[in-house]
Amino acid sequence: MSMPRLGPLERAVMDTVWAMTATASNTPAARDLRGSLPKLAYTTVITVLDRLVQKGLLERVSDDRPHRYRATGSQASYAAGVMHEALAATSYPSGALMMFVEMATPEQLAALRGGLAIGRRAQIESRENEEVLV
Repeated sequence: MSMPRLGPLERAVMDTVWAMTATASNTPAARDLRGSLPKLAYTTVITVLDRLVQKGLLERVSDDRPHRYRATGSQASYAAGVMHEALAATSYPSGALMMFVEMATPEQLAALRGGLAIGRRAQIESRENEEVLV
């Protein structure tokens, strides 16, 4: 499935939804988003939210209050999907990965190393479990 591209306004709304979801136990309502994006009219926020539902990035939450939404995935999963598509679109993905590593900050490299280590551990554990089950 192709990752939907976000315009600047959609990006601002999604960033706000992801931030609110990470810090709040409830799902944000359109009026909550309006407070976080004060330069936008309420109807503009509703229109953008509806577009994001159509793109599959948000889903409407049915409860007593109108216009409540929840992200269908995390910000990290969205970013990873966009990166995966970019790698799939090039004829030289290993070169693109090497350039990404060259451009990465020390913090990004540390996160990458940590993720690779976790991935390796999960692979080893998976193989060990397969051997036990056989």
